Amino acid sequence: MIKSIIISGGWGYGNIGDEAILKYTYFDLERYFPNIPITVLTYDKEVTEYHHRFQPYENLHILLKKNAGARIIDVCKQIIKTGSCPKYLSEYCKYFENDVLFIMAGGGYFNDHWEKSFFVHLTEIVIAKKYNAKVAIIGQTIGPISGQEHKTTFKEIVSAVDYIDVRDRTSFNFLCMLLHEKKVHLSCDAVIRNGSEQQRSTDEKIIGVMFQRKRPYTNPTTSKLVYRCRQLLHIITGQSKRFTDNLCDLIREILKENPDYKVIFIQSTDWREDEIQKIKERSGAKEVYVNCTVDEYISLICRCSAVITTNMHPAILATTVGVPAVAISHTYKIDDYMELCGMKEYAIHNIDVSTVKQYINTLLRSNDVTDKLHRSNKELLSKLDETYLELRHFSV
Repeated sequence: MIKSIIISGGWGYGNIGDEAILKYTYFDLERYFPNIPITVLTYDKEVTEYHHRFQPYENLHILLKKNAGARIIDVCKQIIKTGSCPKYLSEYCKYFENDVLFIMAGGGYFNDHWEKSFFVHLTEIVIAKKYNAKVAIIGQTIGPISGQEHKTTFKEIVSAVDYIDVRDRTSFNFLCMLLHEKKVHLSCDAVIRNGSEQQRSTDEKIIGVMFQRKRPYTNPTTSKLVYRCRQLLHIITGQSKRFTDNLCDLIREILKENPDYKVIFIQSTDWREDEIQKIKERSGAKEVYVNCTVDEYISLICRCSAVITTNMHPAILATTVGVPAVAISHTYKIDDYMELCGMKEYAIHNIDVSTVKQYINTLLRSNDVTDKLHRSNKELLSKLDETYLELRHFSV
């Protein structure tokens, strides 16, 4: 029987969506593993303390950054190869003694576009297995992983994981092909739990917008080089500027046809805050919310009548409480979620002003969509419950 739980993941990096993953992962672990102490490892203790009620500790990534500097990847490869850790990780390694369940929780950090994070997360698994901890991956998106060396390393390490659960169909198919006979579970993102904990407010007429610049579309095998080339092409050909211009035009058109509504920007990161302020002024949006706590962020989304988002977690937080979303998708994980919640037709890959305006007008006037979202979320919550029941069963 396990005596403690350690969870690590994508929080502490400045993305509120990942903080929402931590919020609900912690909630479910307390629910399904009562009286078992939980240790949260994070990249930035101050950021995590800002969002949550528990005491976090430094994860492997920040410890390596402080001690190995630019040699993080080399040190990770050495640990993976030999199983031997530098002395400065001795306190970290003590977490894994005495019947531990180590959980690599949700996010998309098994992604070799972020090579340091990719190797750090694999090294976390290697260290946990070295100390005979039970290891689970839950709620992950896998990829992009494009390099053959990276695929080989990933396959060797993840094959030793005791329990694997992913949140999207594309990651599930990718893992099933890569790991062959290894059992892989498919459930959903931890933030689905929002649907049983929060309620939509219908007192205000608000359209929420969550925006980042146009990004090239990725699939599980898109290489970093191809991605960067496409990104540069977007800038050179003016696609990025047109993307932003179209957003401003879209907001103006929506406000013109729906004068009793207001549009607000709710940013899941503080990246490009100045840019968002300029877009607000150009478009006629009323307010910009940045640096919210995760609970404040969720509360703002629950006040919306509809959302337009380029990120996945605003779509999840909205749809789980019956707020319809239009997702400007740049990756398979968004497409897969929108299909999972029954909103596939509202996941599009660019901002066509006429199309998105029509979608928003339809969603604002349809009660059927809200009812469909509630039914879908109930089904997804059952999948999430099944995941934790299986996790508890394998941990006994």
